[in-house]
Amino acid sequence: MANSRPASLPPDWVKIGRGRSGTVYRVTTDAGAEAVKVFNVGGAAGAVLWMLTGAPNPYAWNRDALRCAYLRRRIMVDLVELWFGPRLRVAPTTGLGHNEDFDCQELRAEFVQGRPASLHHPFSGARDDEVAELRNDVLRPLQQHLREAGFDGLLWQAGYGNPVAASNFLLQEKPDGRRTWVWIDLESGVPALFPLDVRKLVSFYLPRAWAHRAPLFDDVDVTRLRHYLATCQDELSALLGTDRAAALNKEVTALEWHQLAWRSLRRHERAIDFQVASRQIDEPTAAWYRRRPLRWNAREASRLAVAAMRRTPDLVVGAARLVAALPLVGVARAALRFCTSQRWRAALARRYTRGRIRGWQRRGQLTVTEASRLARLLRRCDAADYLTDFGVHLAMKPFYKVAVWLGAPAAAQLGILPMLWVPAVIALGGPLSRTSYTLVRMATSWARRRPRPWVALVVGAFPVVGSAAYPLQLLASAQARGGDAALAGFVVYDTCTRPGTHLPIWGGPDTLVEHASNRLGDPLVRRREPLPAPREAVPGELAASAAGSGPAEAPRKYSEAA
Repeated sequence: MANSRPASLPPDWVKIGRGRSGTVYRVTTDAGAEAVKVFNVGGAAGAVLWMLTGAPNPYAWNRDALRCAYLRRRIMVDLVELWFGPRLRVAPTTGLGHNEDFDCQELRAEFVQGRPASLHHPFSGARDDEVAELRNDVLRPLQQHLREAGFDGLLWQAGYGNPVAASNFLLQEKPDGRRTWVWIDLESGVPALFPLDVRKLVSFYLPRAWAHRAPLFDDVDVTRLRHYLATCQDELSALLGTDRAAALNKEVTALEWHQLAWRSLRRHERAIDFQVASRQIDEPTAAWYRRRPLRWNAREASRLAVAAMRRTPDLVVGAARLVAALPLVGVARAALRFCTSQRWRAALARRYTRGRIRGWQRRGQLTVTEASRLARLLRRCDAADYLTDFGVHLAMKPFYKVAVWLGAPAAAQLGILPMLWVPAVIALGGPLSRTSYTLVRMATSWARRRPRPWVALVVGAFPVVGSAAYPLQLLASAQARGGDAALAGFVVYDTCTRPGTHLPIWGGPDTLVEHASNRLGDPLVRRREPLPAPREAVPGELAASAAGSGPAEAPRKYSEAA
């Protein structure tokens, strides 16, 4: 059960998302497209589950756990319709089973065409309310309903203390202007023990984990759910019909049975069942070890120790090969070219910015027309010096990071630097390097009697937002001349967004952390009135844009975020 992409994957399988619980593919069938989630057994999430429960993600190998996921979705489809009507719905499941190509279990669901909540950027005025709508009108009421109905574990996937869960919801827009949010991912990848808000861990997740006798992993309090369904039986019968309401109660009974079947497994039994499912041991061997947990634990400890000893030389050899394969000559040539060629530095900044525009377009955060306008502005940007300075800051970043992260601790060990100063030096490495460069630029601008980059000097002295120093200088220059500031505004927002995109554990694309990071650009960029949305470009204009900035990509439709 390696869970890696097979070489012979059918061509109609297109990867559309990857998360902590699995990888999602769009599959074309005779009935249309559907989303297939193939559950992971490896990665950081698998390691966390292994340490806490004795085995990786149960959805990948345990049939009862997968059946629970299937039944929860069927139940939630009806309950969410009762709670929200057309404002929110759940992507219904279409099947489940074992995926022979990946050698693990899969869950099939409706393929949802939609997009995540919009980030802020110069053209997002009409879409700026989406993340607030998701948080206030969808997530908070949904969390309240789930608590009342006994879906303790699903609160994690609904964003209770978990900012990553915002990426589990897509927005569908109808031609008549109506909007519907779709909950596309209801299956966790890690236990609900790592909320960003520690108060929710203490007040809810730990007490409910104690009640369920295990860390929450999409668990349902079936007794409370039955009581809840009894109180709203009339509303369910009126909405769904008496037959479907009766079938709902049967599904709750089946959910209780399958949840008890996999939740009642002891730690060593889960590890044994996983190795049976992955064909590492056979069933007679497994039956022998199930009666002898101490023998099993001793066997696993010995096996892991031997594997670690065998793995260490392989890691050393692999690291040596990686270092030997580094294109040191090419890196040195590129560094020399960067230091001596103004044109090369400008090309680097433009290439980076063009890639970021395409990245936002692929995510559905920019329309084709908006991306085309930014690409045109990038080609004819007349403030080339500031864009080049932005490229210099980008190129400096890896060098000063290596210098401060390695140099400061080394200096402390040699007694050159007090140990207490190491965090300060690491934190101030970026601001000091940016300020030093901008002071040189100030001197050269003064000598040439050109405008001095005061904005870049001030902003560059701050952590995090300092990377947006020269985009803000470009923005100030464009506004002073009455020019189009959309490109500079986009670069500022993109720069502010990236820390939230790459924050470990709680960050990532379309998370509330990324949205909060994105909003750091608001006081720097936003005017009283948002920039007007660009008019729809005619095919000739789009072709011209594509010719200058690479192939124009249609906005991708997202579905079933893993």
